[in-house]
Amino acid sequence: MRRIKKLFILLFVCALMLTLFALNNNAYALTSDEFIYHIVTTPTEDCSKGVMVNYHCKDSGSYVLYTLKSDSEFKNAKKAIPTEELWSTEGMTNVSEKSGFYTKRYVCNVELSGLDERTSYIYKIVDGEHESKVNSFTTAGLTNTWNFASFADYQYRMNTMTAKLITNMKKIANNPALMVFSGDFVDVADNEYEFTHILDDESFSNFIFAASPGDHEYWGDEEKNHPQWDFPYTYCKLFHNPQNGASSSLNTSYYFIFNNVLFISLDCHNSDVSSGSRFTDEVKWFKQVMSAMEGKYQYSVVYMHKSIYSSAENDSSVAKNMRPQWYPVFSDANIDLVLSGHDHMYSRTYRLYNNKKSLDATKGTYYLDLGSSGDKTRNPDSTLVEGGTFHEKVIDLKKLGYSVATNVEVSDTEMHVSIYNQYEKKVDEFTIKAKRPASTISASDFDKEEFKKSIEFTSKNLVNGIAELKISASNSSKYVQNVKLYNGENLVLDKNFNNSGEEEYLIRDLVGDDFKLHVTLIDNTEEDIVLGLNVCNDSDIRYEYNPFKISFRNDNVLNFLKENNYKFNLFVDEEQVLSNKSFNEDIILDNKYYEKDHNIRLDVYKESTYVGSYKIESTKMSDIKLPEEAITLSLNQLTLLEIKHKYRSLIICESDLIEYDSTNEVIKGIKAGEGVATFRIEGTDITASINITVVDPNANKTSGGCNSKASFVSLMNYLALAFFIFFKRKH
Repeated sequence: MRRIKKLFILLFVCALMLTLFALNNNAYALTSDEFIYHIVTTPTEDCSKGVMVNYHCKDSGSYVLYTLKSDSEFKNAKKAIPTEELWSTEGMTNVSEKSGFYTKRYVCNVELSGLDERTSYIYKIVDGEHESKVNSFTTAGLTNTWNFASFADYQYRMNTMTAKLITNMKKIANNPALMVFSGDFVDVADNEYEFTHILDDESFSNFIFAASPGDHEYWGDEEKNHPQWDFPYTYCKLFHNPQNGASSSLNTSYYFIFNNVLFISLDCHNSDVSSGSRFTDEVKWFKQVMSAMEGKYQYSVVYMHKSIYSSAENDSSVAKNMRPQWYPVFSDANIDLVLSGHDHMYSRTYRLYNNKKSLDATKGTYYLDLGSSGDKTRNPDSTLVEGGTFHEKVIDLKKLGYSVATNVEVSDTEMHVSIYNQYEKKVDEFTIKAKRPASTISASDFDKEEFKKSIEFTSKNLVNGIAELKISASNSSKYVQNVKLYNGENLVLDKNFNNSGEEEYLIRDLVGDDFKLHVTLIDNTEEDIVLGLNVCNDSDIRYEYNPFKISFRNDNVLNFLKENNYKFNLFVDEEQVLSNKSFNEDIILDNKYYEKDHNIRLDVYKESTYVGSYKIESTKMSDIKLPEEAITLSLNQLTLLEIKHKYRSLIICESDLIEYDSTNEVIKGIKAGEGVATFRIEGTDITASINITVVDPNANKTSGGCNSKASFVSLMNYLALAFFIFFKRKH
């Protein structure tokens, strides 16, 4: 027994070692079912008009289908053909044959252009018989009030935090349209598994992703001690960014406009030099961009991997070489926020201008080093002093076990930056006041009635006051920037509106039926919409046959509708047959609706506000049939009742063979023979006369005494056999 136990332990240890070996050796290769993968949506220069879709594909000839998010069946989809490049790392220097990137594949990217502003789209990639999962994104434009999230340093190969953190930030930031990343996506850029670990996770979808490269995006073959590449090759095959950067850093340095914010990515992996053609080229390009974009944005955000005000010990070359070169440039441009990572230590500066704390709210830059949005963290070193010369806030992520990301709430007056950990706890926050005027935006095309039709307000638990507010995308929803829900005088919901295609909010502790949605539009005008609570769904209503009427399975639902004076219009096969009816009345339909199947719909209203529709897709009236041919009945009354059950609610009105008391629903007598019977469908006036034959089941049998005697003998035989078996078992 001990030997077997030892054998099992040995096998488990071997399996564990093989698993770790595979992970540590980055053994990621394509499997036969991976045809479309590494799907990423990246920005174009103007994200209100287009996005870039990037992916890898096993075969040539794939394409992208895209359409409005409301077109979930892709019935009106457009087709976009990507550029394709057959690529692998085979033949490159400082790469490993064990890397998944050594496998040839088609690198594909295509711009989806001519899109509508602040509108949600879906897309999927088709490769022959294979289709990708459906991804989504929301374009920029038409608002100065919105959210974006930012991250840094996913990096660690055994990372378990990032997917959870991304999922949490989606919830906290209410499905932000944009996520910004400050470098070190992976630990080793030659290792495809590390990219796959994040890119192909379910959490990494449904937003536009803007990334700058970190120094680890330059790391080559791990077995050769990570020799540095001269360019982040694998990064550039995954993220196709706007091609408007410095000539020596195309695709890694770039800029784009999203709503009222100018975003600029810098490639600063090499901090060992303070000059040189590439460094000089990027500084020159940055100044040109800021000059050309003047007056076209309200806020400016730079994201770069290495923070010029972070640790002076972990990477001393940054403070020595990069800080003197970049802080004058950022001060001259009056940059609002610089997002960085690299040191895996969290720090936030005061508002700094020309390397000093600025007391002038119209001048200066905040430098935020997020530290880590993954598992890898470090304790702050002695150069990071909270309350010192540069730093207003320092957090020991390693000591606290935190992984962090930001939610940036943008308005036409300020940017409010909140930092959250993986447990959804806010650990820091600060506000950046606007230094530039907001652009003028018009909501003149907002259609209140159209917007009302996109709202669903549905009870999830009527007794406990839980409901869900759902707002679907429409031509008018793009003009909404904030929604507040009032239950009587109580504010129960206050959310910035992202128009991500389907906004959903779960609300608790609701009382009564007094609900108002207060809507703030993008031009700060306001609208109020009275809401009725949709208290049931299709399964809560039913139809009955006697008489033919509509009723509710749940008394709480019906009482709520009655007490709060809800009204309804009733449609049968799209024909309106009842109008403005109260739920205090029985919903009874005409007998003619028994004749075939029908679709029934109740449109429910609270005052003049549409609440919802309840449907019975088919009344299944075709199941209720009068006999069409002559039938045979037995003289046995039970048989007659079975026939009645078979034909569902049939009543015999009259017959020369059957005497039926319809008042008391009693069959008083039946006689054998042939004749006619008139049937009626219960609860209606629909009748039919059918030829019937009533037979006597005992007419050809022997006398009852003989039959009784035979049955008695059989019973005695069975009892004797049972007694014999029982006795034998006992002995």
